[in-house]
Amino acid sequence: MTPYAQRLLDRKAAIPRPPQSGESAAPARAAGAPAPAIPSALAKYPPYMTARQVGEYLAVSEDQVMLFRETAEMEFINVGVTGASHPTWRITRDSVAAFERAHQTTGAK
Repeated sequence: MTPYAQRLLDRKAAIPRPPQSGESAAPARAAGAPAPAIPSALAKYPPYMTARQVGEYLAVSEDQVMLFRETAEMEFINVGVTGASHPTWRITRDSVAAFERAHQTTGAK
């Protein structure tokens, strides 16, 4: 294998990827730690969501979701290939649930 090919493989191995079927999507938790609550409406979406899917769930535009990335209100993961012309962003369901909890409003008093 050429050094160039080895560098490409090393870069590809460093890129986070969505889990394959049968793999757990959730990061490992400490023993006894409660699982973060995922609303049932959100559970129907894949573990790694596109901006379109997040926008559909939150009833906002894709542009608004991308603004959340720019303002660091949601955690985005670039799953694109290194050296690609543009990044391929995904958002975890946990990040969407945390965003929703942080922006939850209480009823009027």
